[in-house]
This record gives sequence, C-alpha cells and structure tokens, in this order.
Amino acid sequence: MALKSKNKHVKLTKLDTEAFSALRANIQYSYLNNSIKSIVVTSSNSGEGKSTVACNLATSFSQSNKKVLLLDCDFRNPSIHKHFNLTNTIGLSDILLGKYKLQDCVQECEPRHLYVLTSGNTPNNPSQLLSSNIMLDLISELKENFDLIILDTPPILRFADSQILSAINDGTIIVSKYGKTNKQSIIKCKEIVDKVNGRIIGSIINDVPKKVSSTYYKNYDKIKAF
Repeated sequence: MALKSKNKHVKLTKLDTEAFSALRANIQYSYLNNSIKSIVVTSSNSGEGKSTVACNLATSFSQSNKKVLLLDCDFRNPSIHKHFNLTNTIGLSDILLGKYKLQDCVQECEPRHLYVLTSGNTPNNPSQLLSSNIMLDLISELKENFDLIILDTPPILRFADSQILSAINDGTIIVSKYGKTNKQSIIKCKEIVDKVNGRIIGSIINDVPKKVSSTYYKNYDKIKAF
C-alpha cells in the first residue's frame, strides 16, 4: 500500500508513556487467545478526552512495533488531524463515498509504524455512511493491512455513530473525565454497547488529580485504566 509520509508525531510525557504502556499491556495480555484487531474509543459526552486518548494509545502501540492505523470516525467534530498537524482535505468520508482510494488518503506519521486516516470532508449522513456495507468492507480490508486499528468516534450518548461502530469492531474503550463524567453516564454507555452485542474491553478515567492518584492508584499522573 502506497502511503503518504507527513513525519508528524505526538510527544508523550514520561508519566503518560507509563500509563499508556500499562493500558497497552492490559489489552494485549487480557486477550491473548482472542485477538483484538480493531478498537473503538468513545466517551459519554464531549470534552472528556477521548481523541487525546485515541492518539496516545495508537502511539503507544506503534512503539511496540505494531503497524497501527488511527482512524478518525468523528465526522461531526474531527480532531485527529489537529493532534498530528496533518491535512484533512480528503479522508474516510471520501473513501466511503467512492471519491478516493484508501491508498490516496492514509498518511504516515512518527513514531514509525503509525498511520492516520483522517475524517475527510464532512458528509451529510454520517450514521448512514458508517453503517454501510462499504464501511464494513473497509474495516475488513484494514485488518488485513494493519496489526491494529484504533477508531476515534463521537460521544456515544449524543450520536448513534459509536454504537454502530461498536457492533462491527472487536472492542470498545469508554473514556471518562475525573470530576465531570457521572456514574449514570458510564452505565448508560455500557448498556448501549451491550445492546448491539459490542464488547467493552476497558474504561479510562482521564485527568485524575495527582493527590487522588497517589492515594488510590499507582503513580500515574494523568490517566487511569481499569
């Protein structure tokens, strides 16, 4: 597959690196006998850090010599291209609409083994596109070309997009924000994923204060996984 090189990367702090390495290890060792090839990252509402988590998780997996594709499925509020300072003139939507081929849209990043497929032009019917057979076929094609696909998706309590994608991918991670996300929202997220026979493989609490972290968790400063 011919891929464009943009040579952009997200820098992780030492503590972030440790936290995401732990999360990566949890995913890898928890599913040794049941391979996870595609992971949906979502949250209950906006502003809870799901896109940042998706970027950092993709970066962490690529640093373990996995060929990783980070896929921006948030047509309503795309941000992956901003994290990596990439162009978003064409991307996923343009592939699904038949305007471009996959190899025209995938962009190579740093660290090595990390690739990004941005959202592309904003479509009029996001949920319809994501639930199409074309999207299902694309996911299958991507699994043949990459070791892992990480999909950044819209908040699951606001739009049906994440629910649709949870049904056709291997696992879902729910991101919540300390002091913002309430317990009822997390429970509702789980119910929505369960309803479509999706599989939640983990939950992340974002922006945990240091004093709380040192009391209740290991010494990770920003992110917690369980």
